[in-house]
Amino acid sequence: MKTFEKYTPLFLILSILVMSNLTWACRRADPPKSKSSSMPLEDDQKKIIVKESEDSDIDPDETEEDTAHDDQDFDLICEGYVPPTMTQHLPQVIIIGAKKGGTRALIEFLKLHPQLKAAGPEIHYFNKNYDKGVDWYISRMPPAEKNNLVMEKTPGYFHHPQSAQRLYETTKDSKLLLILRDPVKRLVSDYNQFRSKNLAEGKTYPMLEELVFNKDGSVDITYPPLQRSIYHHHISRWFKYFPKEQIHIVHGESFIKEPWSELRKVEQFLDVPTVITEDNFFFNQTKGFYCGKEMRTTGVWDCVKRKCLSKSKGRPKPPLAEGTLDKLYRFFAEHNKIFYALVGHDYGWKPKE
Repeated sequence: MKTFEKYTPLFLILSILVMSNLTWACRRADPPKSKSSSMPLEDDQKKIIVKESEDSDIDPDETEEDTAHDDQDFDLICEGYVPPTMTQHLPQVIIIGAKKGGTRALIEFLKLHPQLKAAGPEIHYFNKNYDKGVDWYISRMPPAEKNNLVMEKTPGYFHHPQSAQRLYETTKDSKLLLILRDPVKRLVSDYNQFRSKNLAEGKTYPMLEELVFNKDGSVDITYPPLQRSIYHHHISRWFKYFPKEQIHIVHGESFIKEPWSELRKVEQFLDVPTVITEDNFFFNQTKGFYCGKEMRTTGVWDCVKRKCLSKSKGRPKPPLAEGTLDKLYRFFAEHNKIFYALVGHDYGWKPKE
């Protein structure tokens, strides 16, 4: 009996460690078999596809693996955890977009910072659930200590016509993060999300060209994924309510290549200590991008938590007809110039030479 009592605390800690699943494995996304439609798309069929491409409340790419609450288990094992006084309140940091711009990776990597606490699944308060009231919104936030900054991310806010005003009227002092990537690549990724979902369900899905171009070959500006890539339309609406200094734009391409460099800028913007470095990342050869690694040392414990995004991230690219990308880059060239002028920075979004 004395021997059992001696080792009981260690047994309990190891049990928590196993149950809390602190280490995640990275997996390769199996490419779906192509079933893209080769038949001409009728007008009624196109309307159905375009309707499906509009926003839904649930991001099909966002899984429980992505949004799991794991901080307290990690604290319990690695910090000799004593529950502090915690409260729920409005978020001080909101990732407003853009859809398929890298918002999930951004919030996951920011969670490596001990002062930043994130809500789980996308809340969609300002674009979908505003009628539920601010108390409901606060109830979706994680309990946080006084020195924590609470974050939420809903990429649909950026292009929703009423979200900027609603957010301003609710929490006008919140700092806003916006991650943007090449609008053509973002458009293709947006399309590919809907395509992959349909293929996974055993359905066919039209080629991108059937949706983004009219029958006469002109660009169809009513296609929702294309509209979401016309950034100046959306940012101008946000600038009506928030000064530029309150919206930090994360360079999507730089974030993919060196996430720690972009995160350092975010830490400075949020006025928190710089703690996220290159050591917090490892490159996943299977997926082709970086995964996060959190490390803590307390007493005899060396704890490392590794996390890659779910298997939906890094999915195979869709087939595109020759000339499609060139045509889209020509379309977006003028729109990008307007955006550069509004934000005061040229992001250099153009086709590779």
